[in-house]
Amino acid sequence: MTRTGHQPTQLEFSEVGEGAHLHLAKALEQARGQIEAAFIRIGDKLANSVGVLNDLAATFEELPKDFESREMNAANAQLQALVTQSAQIAASIRQERPLMSALRDATTATHGTIAKLERSIMTIRIVALNARITAASTSIAGEQMALYSEEMPMLSSEASETVSAFAKLFSVMASSVEQAYEERRRVDVLQETRLSDLSTELGSYLCQIDRKRQDAAQNSSATMESSRNIASRISSVVLTLQVGDNIRQRIEHVEEGLRYASDIAAGKGCAAMDISGPLYFEQAELVSVTLVRMQEQQLRDVQASLEIEIGTARQAIATLARDVSQAMERAKELYSGTADGGSMVAFLSSRMRSAASLLDECAKDQARTEQLSNVIKKTVADLLAYVDQVKDIEVRMKLLSHNAKIKSNSMGARGKALNAISDQVRELTENVVVVAEAVIEKLQLAAQCSESLVASGDAFEHGYMRDLGKDALSAVGLLEAVDARLGRAASKMKSEGPKVSALLDAAALELSSQYQLAQTIGDVAARLNAALDNQCSLQGGPYHNACSDARWNDVCDAAFASLRQHYNMQSERQIHDIVLGLPTPSSESEDASLEFFDPQGEGDSDNFVDDVFF
Repeated sequence: MTRTGHQPTQLEFSEVGEGAHLHLAKALEQARGQIEAAFIRIGDKLANSVGVLNDLAATFEELPKDFESREMNAANAQLQALVTQSAQIAASIRQERPLMSALRDATTATHGTIAKLERSIMTIRIVALNARITAASTSIAGEQMALYSEEMPMLSSEASETVSAFAKLFSVMASSVEQAYEERRRVDVLQETRLSDLSTELGSYLCQIDRKRQDAAQNSSATMESSRNIASRISSVVLTLQVGDNIRQRIEHVEEGLRYASDIAAGKGCAAMDISGPLYFEQAELVSVTLVRMQEQQLRDVQASLEIEIGTARQAIATLARDVSQAMERAKELYSGTADGGSMVAFLSSRMRSAASLLDECAKDQARTEQLSNVIKKTVADLLAYVDQVKDIEVRMKLLSHNAKIKSNSMGARGKALNAISDQVRELTENVVVVAEAVIEKLQLAAQCSESLVASGDAFEHGYMRDLGKDALSAVGLLEAVDARLGRAASKMKSEGPKVSALLDAAALELSSQYQLAQTIGDVAARLNAALDNQCSLQGGPYHNACSDARWNDVCDAAFASLRQHYNMQSERQIHDIVLGLPTPSSESEDASLEFFDPQGEGDSDNFVDDVFF
């Protein structure tokens, strides 16, 4: 077998303290158990933090779907429609105001004309009464005077009753118009102002809500990705900490090596190294000491690896903890409410409810306007029927006055007074017709104003306005539901985020405690080195390659070759080869060769191993 390294040196061996090696193996076993338990605890904490982060990621993953759903877009469109229609209804109210004034003016004007009609009919009744009295004062037989004493009073009474019913019906309509006018005058300006203000305000808030919706969707995606990214990084740390299992295996191999050394030094065989029985004393001592030296070097490499991995893991966990803390701060900013501390959607909901209530009021006003229009339309139709009756009476009155004229002329001087009465009745009747036609004209004007008033509100039929308000409230309900889910997600982030930070901090603290275990491993290595120095007398310079001794033979080669096959890691094999002076893949490069750890300068320390075993 070809070996590299220093020239062979002669060693003198004395009895190696195999009992101390077993004690040190026991110390390593205890340290290994602590490392195993610690890395399990650390892994559990990190795994729990990954679970929390994945749960948070799943929560925020659903939010963008809510924000960008078809229902949400429809809700936004409904709210926008309410804003748009509110502005249009406000404009409609402004347009209706002069129409309502025109209706009132037409009704008022009609009222004066009807009063004139009533006075004309009253005059006819008085004239008819005079005709009756005059007829009674004549000496003419009663049947001949029936025209004056019966027909004329009866016809005038009929005209009076017709006009009285006409005036009464019109009075009801005029009262309704006046009441509607006063009510609209009282609320129109207020409704118009409120609708205009709400439209402007809600339009502004809808824009903010839409921006917030887009931002929240992006922020939720970013939060989800950030949570999963951090979870992935933590998982990477967990995988990195699998070195803890490597460390455990390497320590376990060192424990076995120390037990092998103790057995061989005690003259026993070692099946693991294909040593079936006792070796010659010098070979046993040589193999045992070399084996101990090999374990000492393995431990020093284990200590260095453990400290490096602890430091790397601590730094990674500290970075993760900082990132989690920053993510929590961003969450507070991203999912905070409006400047006054309330939710923008909650405020919008309140204003939308006000708008819906106002639209309901407008719908009621529109319904009352339509009802008034129907009343006016029906009243005008009824009034026109009365006017037709008045015209019929006028025709009959004309015929009556004509017959009376003939009758009075036939009486000579006695009929002179009756003749004057007949002329007066004819004139009054003609005047009634003129007044009645004026009433019809003004009623038709009032009807036209009423129809125009209703037509101006046809685009905003009261049922539609109520539906618009209901749709808006339904849309707000959807916004509130999504906002509530966003709030719960943000609250979950605020409550669960610190748990992740706490778990990471606890894992970092647990890792820090592993430095003491690394020191314990280093102390065992130092004790092994001290034991070798105390029991081996070196000649020709410092000890390097025990196997370069002349007494090293094929049995020793076979034993260590068998041992090498038990290793799982390349680092173990490399140290094994260097201790034996065998070629390594990097032996051609001098600066890449692995040197022994220099035990000089470490000195004794009052540590755990000293207190227990020495």
